[in-house]
Amino acid sequence: MRLLVALTVLGLASRPALAAWPDDISLSSLPGASGDLICDNTAGDNPDLPSCYETVVREMGVAIANKGWAPADSLGVNGFELEVSNTIAFISAGGPNFGDVGPWDAVHEDQTPRQTLWIPRIQARKGLPFSVDVGGQLGWVATSRQTVFGGYARWSPIEGYRQGPDLALQAGYAGYVGNSQLELGVMDFSGTISLHLALRLVAEHQQRELRALRGRRQALDSRQAPGGR
Repeated sequence: MRLLVALTVLGLASRPALAAWPDDISLSSLPGASGDLICDNTAGDNPDLPSCYETVVREMGVAIANKGWAPADSLGVNGFELEVSNTIAFISAGGPNFGDVGPWDAVHEDQTPRQTLWIPRIQARKGLPFSVDVGGQLGWVATSRQTVFGGYARWSPIEGYRQGPDLALQAGYAGYVGNSQLELGVMDFSGTISLHLALRLVAEHQQRELRALRGRRQALDSRQAPGGR
């Protein structure tokens, strides 16, 4: 029995590490990147070229940040919203010429990553007094072993005016976790302007057409009535 347990433990200890998923970021791949690396990895000799690390962090920060895509009006004290969404981030960190190894290529083991990140998310938003909403989001970086999370607060100082747009200001924090070589956090700020316009105009246009049709029908009925001209 002891021999069986010892062999089992030895077998588990000798298992190879899990292979990287296609969109796993591997910073350890930077020093051994093959080809001409189109960036200054030391970030000291040439300040005009950002380092590979800075470039990758900047692209990931934009991808994981909270998005201000909800309408600018607040939910109200009793409002609550739960939604499932998807975002696609287009990565712009490749080499200037076809075949060059850029920063985004260098942090992936096979150096042939996709130039987009698909992040499905679950989001929740709750309304508070004084036109304030708070929300949170949890997502997964598709085809990777990493997840993203975030929280935000938004305030709608201008809302509810029929003759003007609604305005919302949002501030939040988002994080990228699950990678032993890179843990990333980003503060985000955004503003949203929205206007409830299209459906109201359609409804008013339909009402005008109905009134015009009703007026023509009444005129036709008065002509057909006895004594009508």
